[in-house]
Amino acid sequence: MLSISCFTYAHVRSFLCATGKRNGMNVLLIGSGGREHAMAWKIAQSTLLDALYVAPGNPGSIRHGRPANVDISNHKALRAFLLRRRSPWWWLRS
Repeated sequence: MLSISCFTYAHVRSFLCATGKRNGMNVLLIGSGGREHAMAWKIAQSTLLDALYVAPGNPGSIRHGRPANVDISNHKALRAFLLRRRSPWWWLRS
């Protein structure tokens, strides 16, 4: 079963400090500003992370994650992007 969760900037700390074994976490970080760059930098340091995707991203956040070539204003395209990868997802937006 695919698990998709949406959290805001305030939840990043709890994500990084999660307890228990959670392997293979994927994160889709939505945004292109300085906050998203800082979040991508910190999330990329987590041992819980399997893959970090950023959309639309910026040159700084792309250094820490993979670009997700998806239109963030198209909810069907976002959903399809998430469903193509069959592992738990954390969807972050600021």
